[in-house]
Amino acid sequence: MQTREDHLAVARDLTMKAARWLALLRFQGRPGTPMFLFGLSTYHDMFDPDATDVARFLACKRMLPAVERQKVVESWKAEEALALNGPMKPHRLEWHTTLRGAALETVADLLREAIDRFRSAGTSAEE
Repeated sequence: MQTREDHLAVARDLTMKAARWLALLRFQGRPGTPMFLFGLSTYHDMFDPDATDVARFLACKRMLPAVERQKVVESWKAEEALALNGPMKPHRLEWHTTLRGAALETVADLLREAIDRFRSAGTSAEE
């Protein structure tokens, strides 16, 4: 059985990994906006080793919807390319997204797992 500290350690690590991916992708919540739509505080709360767990938890919760929106955009781009470039493969098991969309899927998974771990550790905005 994992302890509260185990959950927090994993959540912190997942948050850092998600932040690194977002920085690598030069993530923008919407086209034409600065990197990390929700401002520097979200970015810093994800990266800062001195940030509180509540701040990290809230940063993950703020970032996930923006990442999910961009995943949809990348899926639309892939659909458009597919329509222009030919029929789908017969097994239909390929991802129907762009390379960026696949990376964002990974980021979303990291954020969801971090949020779940923070919740399992009892982290909430009321702390």
